[in-house]
Amino acid sequence: MLLITPPGSSSGSAAGALLPVGLAALAQTLRAAGIEAEVYDAVVSALGPDSIRLAIEHSYPQAVVVAACSATAEAARDVLRAAKEIVPGVFTVIVGRESAGSVAGNVATDDVVDCVVDDDASRLAGLLARIGKGEQAGVACDFSHGLT
Repeated sequence: MLLITPPGSSSGSAAGALLPVGLAALAQTLRAAGIEAEVYDAVVSALGPDSIRLAIEHSYPQAVVVAACSATAEAARDVLRAAKEIVPGVFTVIVGRESAGSVAGNVATDDVVDCVVDDDASRLAGLLARIGKGEQAGVACDFSHGLT
């Protein structure tokens, strides 16, 4: 699994200097389940699209998870588009907190996004663990919080 914080508008701010704690915690949960997981932070590392493509090529993951908010939604889609081009059949996920609903609304018809997850890390970890074990990735959508 490859977990990515895409480059975005926060790269020059104080927020851009923070580690992707949510993705790091998810990676640790996956590792505890015996699933290989890498965290690639393009914001802190100040890396661009070419470096991200190289990371995807090097990792050749079963799934790519991108942390995104409204400000980074386009960069997140670009990362997932690259993943789909490089790794045929890769499962792609955008994960976010409260803004995941608005990001989901923007990408609902996008063929590079297989799944959008809000802040329910346990469901995402379970889904990724099944994918990591080679099981079918059955995805159910919960719109109880609505999309904005």
